[in-house]
Amino acid sequence: MFVTDLAKSLSPDFIVFHDFVKLCGCSKVATVLSKFIWWAQVCERKNPERNGWFYQTHKDFIEQFALKRRGYEKARKVLVEQLGVLEYRRAGFFGRMNWRVNAEKLQAQLCRLRGRGTTTPVESNFHQDRDGYWLPKSIPLEQWHLFLDSRTKKTGRLQQSVQMKRKWVNQLEKLVKEYTEIPAFITYVAKHGWANFIVHPSVKWDDVIQLQPVVSNMPAVVLKQEESKPPSNSSISPDDVDEIRKNLRSKFNIKGSD
Repeated sequence: MFVTDLAKSLSPDFIVFHDFVKLCGCSKVATVLSKFIWWAQVCERKNPERNGWFYQTHKDFIEQFALKRRGYEKARKVLVEQLGVLEYRRAGFFGRMNWRVNAEKLQAQLCRLRGRGTTTPVESNFHQDRDGYWLPKSIPLEQWHLFLDSRTKKTGRLQQSVQMKRKWVNQLEKLVKEYTEIPAFITYVAKHGWANFIVHPSVKWDDVIQLQPVVSNMPAVVLKQEESKPPSNSSISPDDVDEIRKNLRSKFNIKGSD
């Protein structure tokens, strides 16, 4: 039997990062941090409104990492107190332990490990709407809020539920891969009072694009040419222009012709 055949029968879980082994100085602690990175990515993707927080109990640690009390305390001491890359708090009715990866401090620790003195800030791919819900930046906030206003007018609810927002975001992310005029489509949906971002066969995409402001679709070169043209309804006649030129030439003692 080949090892490749055996590997196919195993259930992959997550990746243990080599940099974390160097950073933590312990393979078990590095495994815990790598798993936390995996959980954080799942949380950011499925529950962006939690702002990176997810819960893991002491029992979860024992079952998933085969850690004893001493190993659990060591991992928490290294990651929370020494490195500062993890944050924790108790929340909820049962006071469950919630965790969050501090991405900024983790990046700083990795830069220090690699011998880099300064850290370059990483621009986030998400932004928050007026309710604090995290959206991918591929979804423009102005049109998103316009859609929320249309739902408020339709349903009477001042704030839409997280479940509905998650569904709308999933629909829009699929459309982003197929179309480029997403702001125009969101505006179209909001003005028609639709409850979902589904492209119906009856919708003419050209009509949707035409909702975009005409100026924004004009090439920059054309706009520059338009700005350089003189006003069409000028009140100055050719005779007035000649008189102005004569006065300027006389004032500044300019000789010769234009």
